[in-house]
Amino acid sequence: MPRPSVLPLLVIVSALWAIHVFFLAHLAFTGDEVRYVAYGLGLFYGEGFHPSDANWLTMLGPLAARHPLQTSPAGHAGLLIHSVVYPVLGAPLIYLAGLDGARWLSFAVGAAGLAVLFACLRRRFAPEAGLAGVLAVALACPLIFFIGLFFSEILLFTANALVVAFFLDEKHRNPKYLLPAGLCLCLLPFLHVKLSLEAAAAFLILLASARRYGASRARLLSLLAAAGGLFGLYLLYNYTLFGAPIGGGNPAFPTSPRLIADRLIVNFFDMRHGLLPNAPHLLFGLIGLLWAAKDRDSRVRPLLPLFAAYLFTILWANGSEAYAARNWTAAMPFVAVGFAKWYEDSGRLNQLLAVPFLLLSLGLLCILLQHPDAFLDSRNYSVPYDLLFARVPWFNLGYLLPYDFLDHEGAQPYAAWGLGLAAAGVVGLYVAGQLLANRPAGTGQRGRMAAGAAAQIAALAVILVFSLVERVDVGAAIVHEPGHSYLVTTPQTPGSLAFVRVENPRAMVKPYGFFLIALEDGGTLRAHLMTRASAVVPLPPFTRADAVLISETMANPAQHWLDTATGAALYRRLIPLPGLDASPAATQPTSPRSSQ
Repeated sequence: MPRPSVLPLLVIVSALWAIHVFFLAHLAFTGDEVRYVAYGLGLFYGEGFHPSDANWLTMLGPLAARHPLQTSPAGHAGLLIHSVVYPVLGAPLIYLAGLDGARWLSFAVGAAGLAVLFACLRRRFAPEAGLAGVLAVALACPLIFFIGLFFSEILLFTANALVVAFFLDEKHRNPKYLLPAGLCLCLLPFLHVKLSLEAAAAFLILLASARRYGASRARLLSLLAAAGGLFGLYLLYNYTLFGAPIGGGNPAFPTSPRLIADRLIVNFFDMRHGLLPNAPHLLFGLIGLLWAAKDRDSRVRPLLPLFAAYLFTILWANGSEAYAARNWTAAMPFVAVGFAKWYEDSGRLNQLLAVPFLLLSLGLLCILLQHPDAFLDSRNYSVPYDLLFARVPWFNLGYLLPYDFLDHEGAQPYAAWGLGLAAAGVVGLYVAGQLLANRPAGTGQRGRMAAGAAAQIAALAVILVFSLVERVDVGAAIVHEPGHSYLVTTPQTPGSLAFVRVENPRAMVKPYGFFLIALEDGGTLRAHLMTRASAVVPLPPFTRADAVLISETMANPAQHWLDTATGAALYRRLIPLPGLDASPAATQPTSPRSSQ
């Protein structure tokens, strides 16, 4: 019989297994997973990393009839563009069991990472806090997806779980671990270039700790010599496989200090690959890491520069065609530590005020189990939140989310700031409240606790004001003219509007294009802005309007985004804004009228 301490881990892994057998058994085979599988397949057949068309179609098996890629994905003139370590490890299973074999290998690798994480969290935190940290990351985006997909991110997750365990157990303070640990850290960039900066930061912390805790000069020199040799081998490895000193990944966006703030907002709040929209409860993992810095937690603090180094690396990465929050997968061990720290130290008040985020994550988990591909399809708007809106027709948070504008042809940096800064400001207020209300010591701190609670309640109130919506009485017309399409909506009662939702069955597969939005009040132009063509079009929140005109600028003149739209609905906030909105009781919402 298993020991009681191991039983929760077995339950978590068994639950993940059941989820992938009964709910996520047919995840889309798309994006970089296609290339990773092809690399492993070609290697085992002795065809380099690029299999023949015949072997590729044989591996696809039943998928071949409906998979869009009927020829081998050699691509890029035969050059390698991704890390090959994970495909090499998966090659035998790809040969023996095809895509299913590769994906179950990922499950085994991810389960091993969860086991390492579970063990180290139980050693550092109270049992229930350690369990909460593992549950928080295991049953949410992105890990719940990538533990069942053949992406190298799951290997990086397990590698980072080992790194976290090493530092959390304070083994970096023991000189006997200096040489083996240092060599292992030098191997991390071989797994993927994403771990390079993190590996360098960890290596420096290890060296500093070794000097502080009495490592001999001979050990230090031996490690430095071995690290220099491995660095030379790493350069040779990259030149051989990728033809450049750094290979296996390239920045998807310009790397500039002036873009750091923009990329931070996108990585935290982007509707498609941002962490917080897809797993709102993981905000408390980030708060826990902030608490560790504030409290000078000696065991958690060494992890903070490693997390920062990895976060800085993924700022310039593109999640691309993949399930939600892909680039955050390898960061989940750090977030799990933060969540355990938050759970252990937060106190009842902070936990009570966290319930709305936990409920939202629970709702998204239900959507995930019913419609997993919704977390793949948020190319034009947040599909998971739209599905949640269909079930709770008075709550829509998705229209407030920014998206990665730099992943959009013709866009400029900081284009996502309109929604991004607002989201960051509200969440920042909530985080500040959590920090203020964090276990005040003694009666003299009750004022700080009250201020922290007030800040959190204010942030939640702002979210509610903008998320509670209702459909309004509106005349809607979608007009098509030669080379031009536009949508006109005219609410009977002027007010501050929330968003327009366009019914467009083909929205997912059409080019983005841009919408020019004009809001009028009594014939006077009140706002004029450009945004991406989308089924959910957010409107300026503090602008009174009695008419909305949405005019399309096509990405492709031969194909209009609006030409397959079948109708539109206009929504306003249920809680009126003083001075801008009429009372919701003044008019009764009715079904919109639409024409083509």
